[in-house]
Amino acid sequence: MKPDWSYQEVAINNIFSDLKGPLHNHLGVIVPTGGGKTRIALMSAYKAWKSQSCKILWITHRHFLRQQAADRLENLFKDNKIEEKEFLSSVDFELVNNVKDCTFDQYDLIIVDEAHRSAANSYAFLKNVDCNVLYLTATPNRPDLLPIGFEKISFQITYRELFDRGVIIEPEFVPFEISDFSLTKSSNKQKIFEFILSNLNSKMNKMLVLVKKTEDRDKLYTEFKEFLTIRKEPGLAEMVFILKSGDSENQSLLHARGVVFSTDSLVKEGYDDKSIDAIFLTFQSSSIINKLQSAGRCLRYSEGKTSAYIIQFYNNDVAYYFDNAWLDVDFSDYLKPEVKVLDLENIEEYISKYRIVNSGFNLQDCCLGDTLVMYGISYHGDRDNFEQLAEWGVINFKPKNKIILKKIFNDIAFEKETIKNIEVYIERLLEVFDGQSISRKFLYDLIISCNYAFEEVHNKKKFFSRPLSCSSTYLKIFNLRESSSNRLDSFLRDVVNPEEVRSLFLNEKGLVLFKLPLFNNKFKAYIISEFEFKVIKEKFKNANNDTNNVNILEKSNVSLPYSAIWGINILTMDELSKGLIFNNEGEI
Repeated sequence: MKPDWSYQEVAINNIFSDLKGPLHNHLGVIVPTGGGKTRIALMSAYKAWKSQSCKILWITHRHFLRQQAADRLENLFKDNKIEEKEFLSSVDFELVNNVKDCTFDQYDLIIVDEAHRSAANSYAFLKNVDCNVLYLTATPNRPDLLPIGFEKISFQITYRELFDRGVIIEPEFVPFEISDFSLTKSSNKQKIFEFILSNLNSKMNKMLVLVKKTEDRDKLYTEFKEFLTIRKEPGLAEMVFILKSGDSENQSLLHARGVVFSTDSLVKEGYDDKSIDAIFLTFQSSSIINKLQSAGRCLRYSEGKTSAYIIQFYNNDVAYYFDNAWLDVDFSDYLKPEVKVLDLENIEEYISKYRIVNSGFNLQDCCLGDTLVMYGISYHGDRDNFEQLAEWGVINFKPKNKIILKKIFNDIAFEKETIKNIEVYIERLLEVFDGQSISRKFLYDLIISCNYAFEEVHNKKKFFSRPLSCSSTYLKIFNLRESSSNRLDSFLRDVVNPEEVRSLFLNEKGLVLFKLPLFNNKFKAYIISEFEFKVIKEKFKNANNDTNNVNILEKSNVSLPYSAIWGINILTMDELSKGLIFNNEGEI
């Protein structure tokens, strides 16, 4: 699938429109890692400069981030995206610690990179500047819940939208079962090393192993190399690296294959190695946002890259896990709701398992892109009967009023306390946001449930009638997506044998569907197992992706006719991956 970057023009136009306003604005741009925040900001500034000559200050907190932004500007000029060289001298790049004595009157626009940092005291001057300020971030909700500083969001896009556009790669989540989170325990290290070895140079091309402490990074790096020697794999030692401060632009490291040991803090911001296709999170975190920021490093698109993996420690004591459902979410995880992605066609079957008590909810009103929120009603029965007897309310948030849900969740997270005067809060909320389609009564009940979730999760209040759970027992959130059958029909629209493969694919699990070109823009579809698809990927990975090699795949590798094997062999893996493969999650 060829990446669709057209959303960047929408972002640039939105920002330019906001910058032209009569008042100075503090504007937010929220784009996940790999979505092109830097390009969007620079091209927005360029458009503003072309409209009326202006001076721009770009501030960040690290030397290499400053240099990255300056290099990106130079590249935009070299690529003729920026036509006037004079613009380059209109942009100053500075570290935030060096701007204290700066004369801000000379600037018409300040761009704040990695703006989730702007809650720090070193950014306090931004409150008093007399110009527009543009805040760039992938993570608008800080783990410590401090405010970032923007008053209006000029543009925002989610991970899900970027996946659908082929801009970044949707990951596969791999649970790594372990008894505890100790990186000093020999049995844990042995299990980690065995996992890395089994995937190194096979399933995963380049794995980034992240730890919290520098000493853990150094020990794991040294001991893994010793492990390879003991296992008589000395040749693989050349594929083992350690990332230290200052290595972010190390070209030999950026272009190497293998495994890289690093601290989490070194790669959260600005580390741009598109070849990474696996992230191993070896630490526990109470914040999904924190994990998302780190895990995003493996999702960047690059030619020939078809898969991404996020490996995280798993055991029954861990309170919360990061999975695909959270990639659709753009609000705080502070209340720890249960989050799921549901096919539109399966809503009725799923909701029917619960006792829904608000009569205003209508399943027929649910549409693609909606967010359903189930909120728990007070329950005083037996804990063992909770699933069968507990009552729930449901609100369907449409895309236009989903910001109301986000506001409620983020306000509780920011204040770190319950909402006290709920009636007044709702009136103020609906004065600002369009909530005409939402009952005030339902909002009131939702906020009560959010307050209970706060007590349950953060004040550790025991509700003896409710089950013990990793997530809150008061909140369930469902993001609605197109049904799998509709996605499949779209994929099969141009194939000559849709009925031959459709029913088999829908009725059996563990299958991969792909199509090969015939003539007159038509295709033929074939079904293979997930294991056979992995074999194909490995065969291509071991071959030169830039040349056609008729011997890459043989009849003994897969249960396909010779014509299909020949059709696969004349393609590169990159060509095969661009919209020609479909699994149960959808088109790859």
